[in-house]
Amino acid sequence: MHDEKVILQVNDLKKYFSLRKGFLSETKYIRAVDGVSLELFKGETLGIIGESGCGKSTLGRSLVNLYNITSGSVVYNDGDQKINLINANEREKKDYTKSVQIIFQDPFSSLNPRINVFETVAEPLIIHQYPKEVIEQKVSEVIAQVGLRDEHLRRYPHSFSGGQRQRIGIARSLIISPKVIICDEAVSALDVSVQAQIINLLKELQARYNYSYIFISHDMSVIRHICDRIAVMYAGRIVEFGTKEKVLNSPRHPYTEALLDAVPKISNRRSKGKRKILSGEPPDLSRERIGCSMFERCGYRIDACQTTPMKLSGSRNQHLTACMRTNEIELNGLIIDSKQL
Repeated sequence: MHDEKVILQVNDLKKYFSLRKGFLSETKYIRAVDGVSLELFKGETLGIIGESGCGKSTLGRSLVNLYNITSGSVVYNDGDQKINLINANEREKKDYTKSVQIIFQDPFSSLNPRINVFETVAEPLIIHQYPKEVIEQKVSEVIAQVGLRDEHLRRYPHSFSGGQRQRIGIARSLIISPKVIICDEAVSALDVSVQAQIINLLKELQARYNYSYIFISHDMSVIRHICDRIAVMYAGRIVEFGTKEKVLNSPRHPYTEALLDAVPKISNRRSKGKRKILSGEPPDLSRERIGCSMFERCGYRIDACQTTPMKLSGSRNQHLTACMRTNEIELNGLIIDSKQL
């Protein structure tokens, strides 16, 4: 169980990619992440869910400094160490990357086929200039933690299954003892049975070392199983944020309702009519938006939704939503016993 200490604070984070149409034309920007704010508690798993293209992976890569952030702030705070990624110097950035690591989605493309497992897992230690004897000891320890053996260290990625490769990727992320781990679709490329093994491994490691996870996924069933709180992301923005129980049982944004209705039946569902199927396409992220990003696709919209600025409303630790009609409409959730959550 997590405590109430905030280890990672994200405020109004934006990541825009430039999109040039021509030599003399005005530069346009893809607003991949457009003003995201969230906080991660120490020892918790925060889920970020949304459809493909909503910006969740861009958010994750921005949080580990793989993308330069356009604006906003990301503050890592653990004990005496407080680092604002935006204005950090090179030494602070190096300390930040030791504390905040990422597990990539594809275990096939995220590993270098030309180097063996030992070199793959040891690489972060080499970059941070650990002594050779410490490197060998740490690699052996972390390989055992993820369920592999020392004899695997001299083999190359092609000789492993998908689940084993993902365990290698996890070992690489854990090798420098981070406090925060971004799991970017960490199980989506795996078979269902292997997904369960990796999820259980992550939960065991969290219970043992008190890791804080940001778990990015498009699979509501996975999010439901592993996360404490859920942030629902649409078109670069978070549209709903709350505890797992509140978001799944009592959604307050139409997009969350549509996501829940798209999940294969995993429990008794409230039957209040037909499934909510979103028509149309997500909005053009190169156009600046004032009102609700989901206006064209929403069955509950009114004219004011198109012109009223939408931001998450509510105070810390509450069930937040970015829908102006949240108190007027009744949405379908999942009926799930609290023991199942």
